[in-house]
Amino acid sequence: MAGELLKLMKRTGLINQVQSVLEIGCGTGYLTELILQFLISQNKLITSELLITDISAEMLNICQNKINAAGYLKHQLSFKQMDGEQIILDHPVDLIVANAVFQWFLDLNKALRQINKALSARGSLFFTTFGETTFQELHQTFQNTGNSKKQFQPGQQFITAPELQAIMTAQNFTAIKIIKVFHRQYFPQVRDLFKAIKKIGAANACTPANGSIAYLGKKRYQEILDYYQTNYCDTQGVYCTYEILYCYGRRS
Repeated sequence: MAGELLKLMKRTGLINQVQSVLEIGCGTGYLTELILQFLISQNKLITSELLITDISAEMLNICQNKINAAGYLKHQLSFKQMDGEQIILDHPVDLIVANAVFQWFLDLNKALRQINKALSARGSLFFTTFGETTFQELHQTFQNTGNSKKQFQPGQQFITAPELQAIMTAQNFTAIKIIKVFHRQYFPQVRDLFKAIKKIGAANACTPANGSIAYLGKKRYQEILDYYQTNYCDTQGVYCTYEILYCYGRRS
C-alpha cells in the first residue's frame, strides 16, 4: 500500500513541488522511508521539511530508530507524537500523507476538516484507507455462526468510496481521486489471520458494535474457526479480502 501510494504521488508530479511534508500515523516507517528515498533521489530532501507523527509513542520510536539506522536523521526531519485527528502545526504544510490510518479515526469528517486547514494554499493530501468489503469473509463468518438470536456484525465497519468522496467534498477538497483495489491475503491457518489482524492494530474488526471484548466462549470461537477454515480456504491457504482505497485531494 505504501509503495502504490508513493507511485500515485509521483504520477501527479506534486511531490516534486513540495517544501514541507506531514506524515500522519508513521507506524514502523514503511512509507516514511519510501518518501525519504524519493526526496533524496530528486535532491529535494535538503530543502524539504518532513514532520513524522504517530499517536503511539512506541511506534514513533520504532520509526525513528529505523530512519536513524538508515542514516537519514542528518536531514530536516522532525518526529512528534500527535493524534492525526487533532493536528497542531506551527505553519501549514504543502503535503500530508497517511497510509492505512484514517479507517481508525473516530470522526473522519472532523479529521479531514482539520487536515484541510493544516494544508497550505493548494496543498495536497494523499492517503490510503480500507473500503467496505475489507474482512468480508470475517463478517460473513460471524453472520453464519452461533445462536441466531445472538448474531451480530463485528463492530468495525469500513467506508464506501462514494461516502468518502462525499466527505472529502464537504470538507473543501477538490480534484478528488479515489482508486479502488482489491487484494487477497493468505494465511496458513485462521488463527494466523486473527494474529495478523491484531498486529496491524485492527483488532476492533473482531469486536461487536457494543464494544464488549469478552463475548466469545471457547465453543463459539471454535465454531468461527471451523466455519472460516471450511468456507474461505483454497490451495494457497486461508484468505481474507482487503478493499484498498488510494485517495488524493487538494485544498480548494
